[in-house]
Amino acid sequence: MKNIGQLIKSAHNALSNDINHFASQYGLTGTQMSVIDFIARHDHQQVSQRAIEDEFNIRRSTTTTILQRMSKRQLITRSSSMTDRRQKIVQLSPQGAKLVPIVQQYIANHDQQLLAHYSEDEIQLFRQMLVEISKEN
Repeated sequence: MKNIGQLIKSAHNALSNDINHFASQYGLTGTQMSVIDFIARHDHQQVSQRAIEDEFNIRRSTTTTILQRMSKRQLITRSSSMTDRRQKIVQLSPQGAKLVPIVQQYIANHDQQLLAHYSEDEIQLFRQMLVEISKEN
């Protein structure tokens, strides 16, 4: 029997393959889609590069590379924070904003398909377990 870590890794790979396949239709990666969704969900707040690093639990260098590629494709804009020049503020460009409904619809549909066979209690427990596992590591 596979250990929990292997099962989580296998599930992660399956989900990543699905999202990357969908994202490729728009010239995106799954991570770029997730970043677009994250920024869109925080539309009325300033989103810093640091917030993206924290949300996705990725290194600064990885985040910089992702954002540089998105900026090059004119999906986002980056600017220095007015209160802390060391911080970069990330916003969706008009071109990136056009993708928000597509990205969010895909995510909603994908979640619905994944969770269709589970009760609300099971879904809530699963979410709690994932949050706890994420905090521990």
